[in-house]
Amino acid sequence: MELAGDGGRLILRLLAWQHPGAPAPDDEWIAAEVELRAEPRSRFQARSRVSVRAGELAAFRDALTGALAQRTGTVELATLEEEVGAVVRLDRDGTAVLDAFVEDVMPALAARLEVHDVPTDARRLGETLRQLEAACAAFPPPPRLHLA
Repeated sequence: MELAGDGGRLILRLLAWQHPGAPAPDDEWIAAEVELRAEPRSRFQARSRVSVRAGELAAFRDALTGALAQRTGTVELATLEEEVGAVVRLDRDGTAVLDAFVEDVMPALAARLEVHDVPTDARRLGETLRQLEAACAAFPPPPRLHLA
């Protein structure tokens, strides 16, 4: 999945289920690699192995679907491990702004790269949504039994 704009892009590559066959809640973790590029504004980039949950991706997909349908809204990719995140603000005219970060959360190595106010648009976000739909099909959140 790629969130791209003029001056930055967040790329999330899903690799494999992290704990195949594990019981809940460990059954929805996905091993991934994230890359954040602050180009062409600079040559800075960060790449790291991360863990994301299938439900986090599905929630981001659902929120992005709604924002694109309404042609407005703020959508956040939030993760429990807080190693990667993004916020997209979409305006009615189809323009949008992306903020994103990648962080190494190990205390001895603490490092973070952020991009802010990266211009993007509904067309690019539509491509991100298509990629998210494919990712969620490949790594669906496990069904949960909800008792009333």
